[in-house]
Amino acid sequence: MILYYMFGRIAKNDIIKFMIVGHKRVIDFLDASVRHDMLSQAYLFVGPEGVGKKHIAREFSKWLEGKHSDSFFEFTKKLCVCDTCVSIDGGDYADVRIFSAPLTMENAREIKRACRHTPFFGQYRLIIIDGADSLMHGAGQALLKELEEPASHTIFFLITRTSDSVLPTIASRSTILRFRLVPEKEIELLENVKLSEEFIVYGRGRPGLLFELQNSEVMRKQISEARNEAELFLRGSIDQRFALAEIVGKKERVEISDILERWIIFFAQASAFHAVQCIQEAREAIRANGNAQIALEYAGIRIKNTE
Repeated sequence: MILYYMFGRIAKNDIIKFMIVGHKRVIDFLDASVRHDMLSQAYLFVGPEGVGKKHIAREFSKWLEGKHSDSFFEFTKKLCVCDTCVSIDGGDYADVRIFSAPLTMENAREIKRACRHTPFFGQYRLIIIDGADSLMHGAGQALLKELEEPASHTIFFLITRTSDSVLPTIASRSTILRFRLVPEKEIELLENVKLSEEFIVYGRGRPGLLFELQNSEVMRKQISEARNEAELFLRGSIDQRFALAEIVGKKERVEISDILERWIIFFAQASAFHAVQCIQEAREAIRANGNAQIALEYAGIRIKNTE
């Protein structure tokens, strides 16, 4: 059983502080960028779901705004209850804003306002966008100017699974930091974790995802449903695959991406590597604005032809 090691509980808003597990290369890079006065105005955090990308962005924001004297690496290993850190954790700190996909037009307007105004407390306005692939359409389009040419006092953290899921003009102006699955030897044990092997296997190398699974019945239900769908898509008839392709294809693109990533994990566990390749290619086609249902139907045909 592997999970973040719980360091302590902050009284305000009942916030739990977790030690960052792994990613020392990323942490040291961010630390050095501050020490050498080389902060980027936009960071693109790329890597698998649940490895800690958003967590590191938030902790870095706390360390930067709180003007802590220790290194960022040392900061990630302790519990800080200063007013700045507690305020950021509680979502009450005006200069640090966290948004999750899909962005709404009100989110876009709020981000634009933050970019126009100077910081209230510190030197920067820090904006974290979890699910930056949503910037390809909808409300994200309204933010292109701010993202491509951010104000000098604004720092963006764009969190996504792949760098090609954001517009090239944004990626080219961002410092790209790649996150990998966390080796199990780097993840501390938490004795009271009680998850079945189904969920332990799915969350392996992804401490943040394991934490969500431990605490969210909804998430566990979603993972179980995804496993059943993946099994049907892998071993069902062509009609069953086409029916599933139609159901999944009608969902929002961000949700489709989540579903297909889960399918890929299950296919890999079943050593169905041709299916992994087919779904990966379908996901890329969908990201390029291809028809989701048609892409999945084609993947189903290819998988069926290899049986």
